[in-house]
Amino acid sequence: MAVADSEAMAQDLESLDITACKDRILQLQAERERRKEFTERLQEKLKALNNELAARKEEADRSHKELQHEQDKNKKGIKGYDMDNEPSDQMRLLGDTKREEQIDKVRRLIEEQLQEKIQVRAQRNELGIRTYDETELMIEKPEAEQAREATNIDTVLVTWTMPNSDNHYNLSYRIDRYTTSRKLREDACLYWNLSEVEYILKTLDNSKVHDELTIQNSFRKEEDAHLILQQKTPKNTVVFEKEQTAIWPKAGKHFKRVAQKSNATMEDKSGASAQGEFHELMQQAVPGLYAFMTQRDRNVTGHLATIKLRHICLYLLLLIFSMGSFFCIRPPSAEYYARYGVYSSMTKSRLDSETGIVVPDFTQIQSVEEMWRWLTYTVSSELLTNTSSLRSYNYAMGQLEVRMQQVRAPSHAFCETNPSLPQDILCFAQRYDSTTAERGDIVPLQLGWLDCTNVSVCEVGVNNSINSTNGSLVTGNISLARVGAGRLDSQPWRFRTEEQQEASGMGTESAHYQSYDSSGYAVNYNLQYPLLNETYQAFRSDMQFLRMMNWVTRQTRMISVHFTLFNGNHDYWISNLYRLEFPANGIVKPSSDVDLFRPLEFAGSGRDIFTLDICRLAIVLYIATFLVYSEITNVRAAGQNARQYLLGPSGLADFGIVAIFVYIIIVRVILFGQFYGSKDRRVDVVAGKFSLTADSYLYKQHTMLEPVLLALTMFRLLSFLRINRHIFIIWTTVKDALRSYIMFFMLFVPILVGFVCLANAAWGFEREEYSSFSASLTSTLLDLYGMSFPVYTRLNPFTLFFSFLFFVATKLVFINSWVAVLVEVYQRTRVSCGFKPRSYDWKEYQYANWCLWWPFRKIYLSKIRPKIDKGPTKHEEED
Repeated sequence: MAVADSEAMAQDLESLDITACKDRILQLQAERERRKEFTERLQEKLKALNNELAARKEEADRSHKELQHEQDKNKKGIKGYDMDNEPSDQMRLLGDTKREEQIDKVRRLIEEQLQEKIQVRAQRNELGIRTYDETELMIEKPEAEQAREATNIDTVLVTWTMPNSDNHYNLSYRIDRYTTSRKLREDACLYWNLSEVEYILKTLDNSKVHDELTIQNSFRKEEDAHLILQQKTPKNTVVFEKEQTAIWPKAGKHFKRVAQKSNATMEDKSGASAQGEFHELMQQAVPGLYAFMTQRDRNVTGHLATIKLRHICLYLLLLIFSMGSFFCIRPPSAEYYARYGVYSSMTKSRLDSETGIVVPDFTQIQSVEEMWRWLTYTVSSELLTNTSSLRSYNYAMGQLEVRMQQVRAPSHAFCETNPSLPQDILCFAQRYDSTTAERGDIVPLQLGWLDCTNVSVCEVGVNNSINSTNGSLVTGNISLARVGAGRLDSQPWRFRTEEQQEASGMGTESAHYQSYDSSGYAVNYNLQYPLLNETYQAFRSDMQFLRMMNWVTRQTRMISVHFTLFNGNHDYWISNLYRLEFPANGIVKPSSDVDLFRPLEFAGSGRDIFTLDICRLAIVLYIATFLVYSEITNVRAAGQNARQYLLGPSGLADFGIVAIFVYIIIVRVILFGQFYGSKDRRVDVVAGKFSLTADSYLYKQHTMLEPVLLALTMFRLLSFLRINRHIFIIWTTVKDALRSYIMFFMLFVPILVGFVCLANAAWGFEREEYSSFSASLTSTLLDLYGMSFPVYTRLNPFTLFFSFLFFVATKLVFINSWVAVLVEVYQRTRVSCGFKPRSYDWKEYQYANWCLWWPFRKIYLSKIRPKIDKGPTKHEEED
């Protein structure tokens, strides 16, 4: 080949001239240089490949050695393990079984992957038609799905018998797991050109198949999948007169005759026609049953558009913050133990160690003598003794005040109930007020109090005592005047006006018989006096002297003892007020108010309360503005007036939440925070210049409003939880039941008032629980709840008559009527608002559309879940 090329080249050169030869030589030299450079590159590439091949061989040898080393190591470990722990046959069998399962699993996985990757080449015959292998037409399914499909029904036989004939027609249907009886019945009726309204499907054992039941669940386990298309049994085949009239001609030559016959027929009818339609007869006879039987699910979903997730979250946060604030301001059991320690010390019965006199329990005081014993010995022993249990755990602040209120002297003018009485009959004023109050000085008491040199006037001195045998006074040393020893400007003979007392924080007090203002005659003692023993002796001496001077007479209506304590263990200020009332009947009625008070500071629990209040304030402001506007907008969008919300339960609850919280903030921040945060105010309270009676009552009142706020918040939260169908049904049931029952309740109120008046008239003269209308109302309601008092002291005809009527009116009529209304409304609501609660369950699209804010909702529905099932459209739902 090379020789031939050389010869060809030589012939070419001979045929060329000198210039062409030069050009040819230059081309050959350039070609030689290019081939030389290409050869050098190939050599460099071959050298690089040889280096890489050597590195790969070295790496392969190293890997092979490491593999061999690990295999030898594993073999040695297995031999050592077999020698040390020879497995039992059972363990070896379990290991083999597990290994076989793993191998089968791997084999199935590899077969599936290979089946997916195998590209079956299409085969065609000589005519160009594609031919298939049988394996290509087979569908591979998991064994679990194959076992499930083996029990499914895929074909059902439907048989129809022509009426008035023995001809039977069979038709087989292919069905899936979701085919319902309604769909199969409609298809069968359409095939045979029958009315689907007149035919039903039955099984071979003559059991009707419900329309909503799937065919898979229509047969027993071993029953044949065979259904009978059978005509319904008509309830009434007679053509009614009304139906005949409806199909008569409305025009033409027979119209007059038909109209005359129709008028004659209508004149012959009287009342409801016995030949009317069944549903009309039922509606006239039993309208309630007819309405209940014909009602349907109304698909009530309009309220869902007005419920927002943010509103539920806000009310839930408000509920949590309110509960936290309530438990911070009222720690569990702290108030009870702080109050009970003081109350038990002041009210328990005792034996005076100095005189040996027995002092009764405060709540059992019934006479003036027992009142003086409690006032003289119990008060002094607990408040004016450093070693008493009360002062050991509490700090006595300010002063002790003993105040007396009395009415004017008896007069005939007070006998207003019977003007025909003789003029010489005098009456006492029953109630103490500004018109009946005695305002003059008690002169004998003043003389004896200021000057004790006259023994006939002042027989009791500082060192006087009482005989333990008969309780008589024993005269000791005589003092010239009752001053000092812890007394604070004590003038028990001089009347103090209400304005003077209110300047120190004393207000109106409510008791059993009436309310008392802060005026009266009072004596005060310093509870922080250094020589407390002297105050103790002075107090006992003064009480004995006031008793001797008849400070308490038939004109007296009330004696009160007031003082303030501070419990540092529980951080409470305790306002104590003990009253003994003297109505114009000779008895003594004791009562007490022991209230606790805690000023709020921006420290400790006060800081937590302040933080929770700030959070609640933000939520309440949102409720008062945006939420109210949103609710009004929703009501107006529904075609209703704004009053439907403002005067409805939800609106009243929202306004109640706002009003109660504003009141709590004003009382807590302005009065208990800022006012008591000042140093001067605390100094006045500790020094006794200011009483905590009114403030402790206000503190108790504002803490009692916290549970009301909690209840309103839970009510509103429950109203938003109507998004759950079960809660919505219960909510609607109670609302409709109350609306239906309110008129009946209005009729029951006069009956209840009558029973209250009867109880007051029957037992008001002998039982305190029925002594007034309000007390009788309370006792009657408790009796209605099953917490009756033992008032039936005598088995007389009136008691039997009252008990029977009360039982019939309340238990048999009132309560059972409410139960009947509630049950009836619940059944109606259950059908109309949620016959199938599961049909109202939301899918993923509804939850995303309701929960997510619109930017996040758009991203979720378009980016994250673009193929989400949005459920039926509005047109499909209507269909």
